[in-house]
Amino acid sequence: MAQQKPVLYYDTLQDDIVTSANQDYQLAADFNWLRDSLGFRVGQRLVYPTARRIGSAFWRTRLAARFVGRAKLTPYADRGYFLYGNHTQTFGDPLLPMVLAGRKQIVHTIASPANLGMPVIGGLLPYGNALILPQSTHQMGEFYTAIEQVIASHEAVGIFPEAHLWPWYTQIRPFSDSVFHYPVAMHAPSFCFTTTYQRHHVTVYVDGPFWPEPNLPRRAQQRQLCDEIARCMTRRSQHSTYSRIDYRRRSE
Repeated sequence: MAQQKPVLYYDTLQDDIVTSANQDYQLAADFNWLRDSLGFRVGQRLVYPTARRIGSAFWRTRLAARFVGRAKLTPYADRGYFLYGNHTQTFGDPLLPMVLAGRKQIVHTIASPANLGMPVIGGLLPYGNALILPQSTHQMGEFYTAIEQVIASHEAVGIFPEAHLWPWYTQIRPFSDSVFHYPVAMHAPSFCFTTTYQRHHVTVYVDGPFWPEPNLPRRAQQRQLCDEIARCMTRRSQHSTYSRIDYRRRSE
């Protein structure tokens, strides 16, 4: 008899399905996104490559991942870009942007403050180039400046525009065009990656580059870029042929 799949219920596609004891973790008022001390740089040189190697091992051995289109990133390894993807793996997703970019590119992945509250790993996240989301208006300026600095340094920014983790979800959930403000304002290319699921492996597709239409107003450029990447990821998600979890809307 076939094993019954676990069921996760949701009210809207914006629900936060996975929560933790650290969900309400608060950033210090003086949290620093622009650390540049010698000790911090040494920590980065130890933690980041180790995390990338762990991520590569996880995706290739635990998930038997196949990567399609990674070569599209190679010509942009000497400049800054944005890398958007669907959020379906608890452990693997934070490491996936750096795995896709490879050794020739450094990636800074945007993460929730709740991750800082995790024992041991939370304290290492900044050394792994995690860009922690700000929690107040006055923190936004320094956060934005940090992203500008990443792009100006010819490094990449990883973003999960769906915001919340839905484990093993095989479709693309709606996301706000607000996170596409950055490539428009910074005149940087964007790429997307889509994790799809098959019975015995996963396939991750990389697509791009995507550029905003220069003849449109800035706000319209954000919408256009958002829609174009969402369509691409939705098309790629149709390559999923296996689902491990049954997602059901509560009203059904």
